[in-house]
Amino acid sequence: PGVGSAVIDWIAYGHAVRTEKNPETFGQGDIRGVIAAEASNNAKEGGHLLPTIAFGVPAGASMALLLSAFLMHGFVPGPEMLTKHLDITYSIMWTLTLAHVLGAGICLCASGIFSRLATVRPGILVPLVLSVVLLGAYEGSQSSGDLIALVLFGAVGWVMKRLGWPRPPLILGYVIGGLFERYLFISTQIFGAGWVLRPIVLGVLALSIWVAFRPLRISVIDTVATLRGLRPGHRRMGPRPLFSLGLLAVTACGYWLSRDWPAAANMVPQAAMLVTATFGLLNLVTELFGSAAEEAAESAPAHPPEFDLLASVPKALAQQRALRFFAVLVGFLFASAAIGLLPSLFLMILVLTRFEFHEKWSASLATSTIAITILYGLFDRLFSVPWPQSALGDLLPGMRAMTGVV
Repeated sequence: PGVGSAVIDWIAYGHAVRTEKNPETFGQGDIRGVIAAEASNNAKEGGHLLPTIAFGVPAGASMALLLSAFLMHGFVPGPEMLTKHLDITYSIMWTLTLAHVLGAGICLCASGIFSRLATVRPGILVPLVLSVVLLGAYEGSQSSGDLIALVLFGAVGWVMKRLGWPRPPLILGYVIGGLFERYLFISTQIFGAGWVLRPIVLGVLALSIWVAFRPLRISVIDTVATLRGLRPGHRRMGPRPLFSLGLLAVTACGYWLSRDWPAAANMVPQAAMLVTATFGLLNLVTELFGSAAEEAAESAPAHPPEFDLLASVPKALAQQRALRFFAVLVGFLFASAAIGLLPSLFLMILVLTRFEFHEKWSASLATSTIAITILYGLFDRLFSVPWPQSALGDLLPGMRAMTGVV
């Protein structure tokens, strides 16, 4: 709690997988995985309130909205919220508590209706969800660059899934890295190097070591056994070693670019890159010179085919569909720069539903029209989102001047 909603679910789920005695059923419908992620998703709000109310530092998007509401009504987050305006603070806490109770009751009563979402055809559901994801990415900072980053990271995530690389560590590092560096710098400025010896810090470190000991011990044992079984005369090259080489190349470039930074600025990035390079080299050696048995284990699916969609689809077909899918996304980026974001979303939904999922023209047009109408009403009329300027929008003023239309 307190580090952001983008990582809480992953942390709780990973902790549940590593601490349970029989984690092999996770990912196959084990309710413990659902409970871990959803319980943490609800619990994070209480943790978010701590830095928001006490220090005025929002820990997530919902808390940023709450902070804006505070300022609009004349409340300044800080010590006054815990003394002068303590009644407001208690009201927020009880409202959050009652909201969780009422929300759980509503979800239980409406579970039959919610379960019907699983029966919606992918050709209708996937384009709608994707359009909301794209709009959410743009709304984060109202920059078209976020849409490009979304597509790029989506492609990287697909490649990582195909090669068996875990995605949660990348998400955790991307989200927590900046927070870690910022608060490390603040702690060092206030307390010096002695902050490590403070009782609370020692307690948190002890708990962290206790949680990580078992999985780390297993990983070390497996790594040592793998290194002992290496066969230098047998080298195999494939997508996995190439991906590791790409990761090492990115790490080396980052280290080279940060070499001239001030010591306070390059300490954390260079330490992270050295750790990445160390484990990346070990992983590369294992992939290049590992035994055939290990290669078979790496290529085996993590779950049975009925629970792993990629494992149940032929490799060539999966790659073809992925290329078409990302081609549509790239086309959406160019179209949004040319004719605007909302018209491009309409075309993207229409293309996916009709040509990728082979829905009828009537269903495709109806889905695209209804989706864009709802999105326009919410984001444009209700929230007044400033849309990115397009090439067509740049031409319209000149066209109006030439035709005399006001």
